[in-house]
Formats: sequence, C-alpha cells, structure tokens
Amino acid sequence: MSVGDEQRLETFIHQNPSIKYFQLLWIDTVGISRVRVLTKSYLLHLVSSKQSFATLQSVFSRLQDDTPNGQQLCTAAGKAEVMPDFASLRPSGYRDGYASMMCTFQGEDGQPLTFDPRAALIKILDKLAGHGVMLRCGFELEFTLFDAETSTTKKVSPFERQWSSSRALTNRALDVLDDIISSLQRSDIGVMQFHAEYGPAQYEISTMPLPAKDATDTLMCTKETIHHVCEANMLDATFYPKPVSDGPGTGAHLHFSIEGCDSEDSFVAGILANLGSICAFSLPIVDSYARVEDSSWAGGTWMAWGTQNREVPLRKIEPGHWEFRVMDGTANVYLVLAAIVAAGIHGLKEHMPLAMHDCQGEDYFWIIARR
Repeated sequence: MSVGDEQRLETFIHQNPSIKYFQLLWIDTVGISRVRVLTKSYLLHLVSSKQSFATLQSVFSRLQDDTPNGQQLCTAAGKAEVMPDFASLRPSGYRDGYASMMCTFQGEDGQPLTFDPRAALIKILDKLAGHGVMLRCGFELEFTLFDAETSTTKKVSPFERQWSSSRALTNRALDVLDDIISSLQRSDIGVMQFHAEYGPAQYEISTMPLPAKDATDTLMCTKETIHHVCEANMLDATFYPKPVSDGPGTGAHLHFSIEGCDSEDSFVAGILANLGSICAFSLPIVDSYARVEDSSWAGGTWMAWGTQNREVPLRKIEPGHWEFRVMDGTANVYLVLAAIVAAGIHGLKEHMPLAMHDCQGEDYFWIIARR
C-alpha cells in the first residue's frame, strides 16, 4: 500500500465520516462475488504501517457449492496478499456505515495470482494501451424479480409481457427500482436509464460509460446493490439467463467504444474470428444458450455483425460504438472483457480485414430462410 493509498483513504473518510466498515470485494473464477469486511481502525492501521491483508491462496479455487475446483492452487498452504484498489473506493449506497472497493491478489512472490480475473483484465488492457487504444464501456443489466415468500413474479408485476410498459413501473416494482437507483447514486454510480423488459417482473438498468476496468468494477457493485436492496424489500433478484423456462431470457449487454484506434475494422474482425472462444466466457452455462436462440432478439446463433441489428452478436450503433449481445449475468465479466480485448488485439496485430458484411434487415431474414 502506497502513500497515495493513505491519502485517498484519509480524504474518503473525511468526506464520509459515518463509514465504519470497508468491504473488500473480488470476483472468483466462476463469477461468485466474494467479500471480506474490515473495520475502519484495522484498515487505517494496515495502510499507515504499509502492511497488507492476507488470505488463502485458494481464494479463487472454489466452485459454487464451495468444493475445490481441482486446480493445483487449491491448497491449505500458502497465502495470497489482498491488494485493495483505493481508486475504486465508494460508499455502499444500500447500507449506512459501509464502503466497498475492488481487489486484486498477489502470491508470495509478489506477482499477481494466475487465476485472478481482475488482474487478467488489467494486464490485457495495458497491452491494448500499448497499441494506443482505449475502451470505454457501459452495461445494460437485466434482472428478474421474484416474491421471496411465493417464489413467483405475480406479486411484483401482473403483466406477462411488458416491454417498456408504463403499467409495469407502478406500486411495488417502482418503489424497489427507485430504492435501487437511489442506492446506486449514493455509491457514485452513474445510471442512464431503467425500464421494464419483455418478461414478467423483468427490468433493465443501464450504467454510464467509463474506462473498461472502472466500468466492470461498477457493474459488480451494481449487482451487489440490486441484491441487497431487493432482499431488504422481501424480493429475490436473479440475473439467471432463463429465470422462467417458457419466458424470455435475461442478458447483460456490453456497450464498448473504441477510442484512439485507426483500425476499428481489424479490432472487430478479431472479435468475430474468436467469437466461439469468447462465448466460453460470456455464455458459461447450458441455459445461456437457451437464451440466445434465433428470432429472440438476444444475439442469435450466427457469427455476424449488423448496424442496429439486435439479432446478431455484435450490433454496430455508430462508428466506434458497438454492443456485445451474447453475454448474461452468470458470466465473469472480467474474463469476458479480457477475452474480447485479447481478440481485438489479435485482429490489430494481424491487420485482419472485416470480411463479413453488414447484416441488416432483409439480409438477416434471407439467411434464416436459407438455413
């Protein structure tokens, strides 16, 4: 921990004197949000004495049921140093007295842990910066609300199909969404808009664009906020891609703007050339693929791109601004974005031409008819 970290922390505490606890957050390899909570006095002690906080090296080696995932890293021996990113420090808007920040991890050799998803993203973004390119990202995060007592959506919203319906934003649902947005704003998270999605009790929140790492950190804090606020309101929130078997899917679309790049076509061509590999990260479970079936406006099953086409994996919104549509809330977004950036760098290095043509309107329906 550096002198700059100590100054950031002192300034933050001065501006937020009611903070008593600091949540050190990270995302493991299977996408589970993990946390250690430090008291203010202990964190101040660590920072002022230039000490680090340590935990097990197996911090990333657990599955969803907390069993080992078979990696050699999963051992009872050794330690991992927790490296809080004080630049990500923010109030936890959903709970008074709490603040949070994202973390990376170092091994006993002082090097980033191999399995740290956030460290992997930071490393590949540094390589992208070496090409003079920066990504600015924002997310459209969809989620479905269930009544915690009945496990149904009916008490939240009576409408089976409700995309952008004003009636879907009334009473209980609107109260909860208002709590979520207010909590996000207290955490200094910029929200562009929110609206009802197509499924019953399904909603979407869009966050403001930020540099790639900051945007991904913000997404993690946004998901934490949604969970906490909904539980306080006796609701369950899920980002699962098919929360209702016969209903529409739930996605997490990534918007990215390519800045400083004079070979945008090559960057995009690299993504398309490696799309199958990227989907291993962005669509990590079986139901991820049930969501992106053709004719569902969820990205479809074709390797293609199209201007303002929501039925292809990559939608071009305007020059330099793209939307990656084949991702859902079960994905580890740090790994997804790292894979996308690595693919884009591959395209830049190989000077790949964008051989695929713009898939629009009648062109799309023609290829579906030919299938």
